[in-house]
Amino acid sequence: MRRYSKFLLLLFIPSLLHSGWLNEERLTNLEGGSFLSYNNAHCITTETYEIYLVWFDANSTSYYRSNIYYRKYDSGWKQVTKLTSSSFHSAFPSLIIDEGHKFLVWFEFPPSPLVNDSIAFDLWWCAPSLKPSLITPLMASASYSLYPSLTMDREDVLHLVWQDSRDGNFNIFYRYFKDNEWSSDTNLTPEGVGQYPCICAGGDAIYLVWQDSRSGDTEIYFKSKKGGVWTSDTALTDNPYSSLHPFIAADGNENVHLVWHDLREGTDRVFYKFYNGTTWSSDSCITPIGCDARYPQGVVDTDGNFHLVWEDSRSGECEIYYKKWSSGSGIWSEDTALTRYPALARQPHIASDGLDNLHVVWEDYRGDSTFAPEIYYKKYTSGKNSELRVQNLIQCYPNPFNSFTVIRYSLPSMNDEQITNNASLKIYDASGRLIRTFRVYPRQHPRSSVYSVSWDGRDEKGKSVPSGVYFAMIRFDSKSFAKKICLIR
Repeated sequence: MRRYSKFLLLLFIPSLLHSGWLNEERLTNLEGGSFLSYNNAHCITTETYEIYLVWFDANSTSYYRSNIYYRKYDSGWKQVTKLTSSSFHSAFPSLIIDEGHKFLVWFEFPPSPLVNDSIAFDLWWCAPSLKPSLITPLMASASYSLYPSLTMDREDVLHLVWQDSRDGNFNIFYRYFKDNEWSSDTNLTPEGVGQYPCICAGGDAIYLVWQDSRSGDTEIYFKSKKGGVWTSDTALTDNPYSSLHPFIAADGNENVHLVWHDLREGTDRVFYKFYNGTTWSSDSCITPIGCDARYPQGVVDTDGNFHLVWEDSRSGECEIYYKKWSSGSGIWSEDTALTRYPALARQPHIASDGLDNLHVVWEDYRGDSTFAPEIYYKKYTSGKNSELRVQNLIQCYPNPFNSFTVIRYSLPSMNDEQITNNASLKIYDASGRLIRTFRVYPRQHPRSSVYSVSWDGRDEKGKSVPSGVYFAMIRFDSKSFAKKICLIR
């Protein structure tokens, strides 16, 4: 698949940023209210340093007449774009981005009666307008097909799960998208009653969790796929109260973080489990007694830390809270309230970019009495600087250079089995224009974790480029790092 990259010169300013939470911003102002998906979907995501947000907005007459909207951050939030134009209820989008390719799923059904639900598939190719070039229904039947969740593995295979009533009860169904074709549907839970699936990729495996009432009580179940084979279902909770709305995230080393909310303590509280690829830890309650805490969602940063957000009523109103699990110690930070208003703040979503900045969005009902929320946004700046992060990852010598420079780089915390064959090093000019692409094939260097290419100051057509500042960007395993190079003729 051809790759595209957008380049931001702002990222290479050598000054160190201060860390901390910034002031919030209101991102929507549409009639009828703007709504985010449940925690199993991704409504906000990043690619390198750009931010992408999707949501559904109801019109002024009915919540069940809605459309999918989109907004992008690139040196500032761009204008709101309407992606669907339907008289149906288009809702609960989930977005995945893979180096310029954007995959969006949602479900839609007629506003009344609520029948013939279907998942629609929207594939965007990277283009200046960033408008959908293809909208194709994945299925249209008399069953309910609801709450899709997406992930992309390191082989560029897209994996989709959703809950579906075609076999009588709700079950978790699965299909994958490879080489521009969808597989057939697979019922992953024929023995269960499955709802709200959440899927993620980590290392060479795919991980799936969902809530299931096969035993009478609603519990959290788990299964994984490795080498093309799904494991059997495993119950991760066992208590006489409901365990609901699981969310799962993994790092490149197949460490998995699971969160959900659980009624075993009398009120909803957020619980946590950790999986090291072999065994699960015991349940750990990570929110205090006496408050309702629901809909947790998290993200793993490039250092393996797990960042968590959820909605919490400890202050009397439902607010958004945050905490961090440190990979080095396995210890949780103190809770941080991200909102403090006498109104509801609900359904938080979180994403992390290439510098480990955090991006949080939520539904906010301040100043509204008609159940018509708007989307608000808050950013955490990590204080990390791209030049400082790559100084030991990418080296160029000579630099400045005249005839050629050797670009040496390492792939940290990786081995040959973990490095994808589509890793690449690209040269950009100061305006962000792509000049040259070098492919990386690690198996050609089976005993080395340090790689090198020689650049002679020419573009893809062999033409010499003028003197100036250029940037070498290495991308691998969904991470990007860059180094400034000076060419002097």
